[in-house]
Amino acid sequence: MKGFEREDLWFSLCGLKCGLCPMKIGNYCPGCGGGEGNQSCKIARCSLEHGKVTYCFQCKEYPCRLYQDSNKYDSFITSQNRNKDILRMLEIGPEAYKKEQQEKLEILLSLLSGYNDGRKK
Repeated sequence: MKGFEREDLWFSLCGLKCGLCPMKIGNYCPGCGGGEGNQSCKIARCSLEHGKVTYCFQCKEYPCRLYQDSNKYDSFITSQNRNKDILRMLEIGPEAYKKEQQEKLEILLSLLSGYNDGRKK
């Protein structure tokens, strides 16, 4: 979507932890607003229509119809705790939340680099 770019690519508009997503780690997705990604995203369009909010929870209409049962039926693993993650970010603030996510990413990458599926190196 033209004109849709975001500074924070660690945490999406809708509450996905993009910084820990396997698609982002594997360089398959730049995150929403990263210049590529899901440019037809209805939440990105909604953000543009509502003053280009940084996170959906900053919108005066949040939670809206886009969030009804959002965790209940989504099979994408990073979506399953979306509302819980939004509450955590609201509780500690965006900067502390980003730091928390960066620490988790370091741990994850360390674990992945040492994983060899039981084979000898």
